[in-house]
Amino acid sequence: MKKVVLIISLLISVNLFADLVSEQKAMHKEGMVALRGGDYKEAIKKFKELCEDGYGLGCLKLGSMYRDGKGFKKDIDKAIELYKKSCASNENTSGCYTLTKMLSKKEFNTYVTKLCDKNIGVGCFYLAEPEKGEKMAELYMKACDNGYPLGCYTLSKKRDIDKEKYPTKKVLMKGCAFGNKSACMRLGHILIRKKDYLKAVNYFNKACDLDGSAACSRLSYIYSDGKYGIDKNLTIAKIFCDKAESLGMVNICGSKLNKEILLLKEAKKGKK
Repeated sequence: MKKVVLIISLLISVNLFADLVSEQKAMHKEGMVALRGGDYKEAIKKFKELCEDGYGLGCLKLGSMYRDGKGFKKDIDKAIELYKKSCASNENTSGCYTLTKMLSKKEFNTYVTKLCDKNIGVGCFYLAEPEKGEKMAELYMKACDNGYPLGCYTLSKKRDIDKEKYPTKKVLMKGCAFGNKSACMRLGHILIRKKDYLKAVNYFNKACDLDGSAACSRLSYIYSDGKYGIDKNLTIAKIFCDKAESLGMVNICGSKLNKEILLLKEAKKGKK
């Protein structure tokens, strides 16, 4: 009984977190619309609330407004403070990358070293970049293990490491499980080559769920051609190609798929 209650509690927590992230993305989008429209007061309100809630992209945009003097008196020190908060959020590299342009190399290395020592993955990721061999591998793995799955994906592409200690497939599985769409996509391609088609499609699905446009596109072709042991299904193919196009890919559905779908619809109408 306790196990059931625990599982239900975990599922509720996951759903609540997903809802929170969705709300934060929506608020960030609203802030960007206000910023582009010159409504700095509204943009500041949105980004400040996001930043206070720990959403790194909110801190990033707020920092840029201080840097550029939009809605605030220009304040580089305040901008750097907010970029650091964005960097430490583990969400993306944008805050950290901006800091590389605003701090000396020594200051930046000191900062990311402190992050890594506190087990904040993005700090370990930046420390790994100039390294080679085992030291590099350890830092990328530490980045992934501490909330920055791009570390796993990057490690999987390195050749000068011990592949027995850091097997590509297992490293990618961890990166994918932690939400890196590139890791899921690459794992799918590896499994295709190994002819483990059903698992490959599963990982392409995960990448597509994470808004990986290339993965959605790949799935549309798989379902439209009936490849890799997957039954041909034009309805599902259309869903994936539509999502790929909504994520920025151009003409993924293509005339051939659209024509087949149209013929299928006409055939269904004829049966009625």
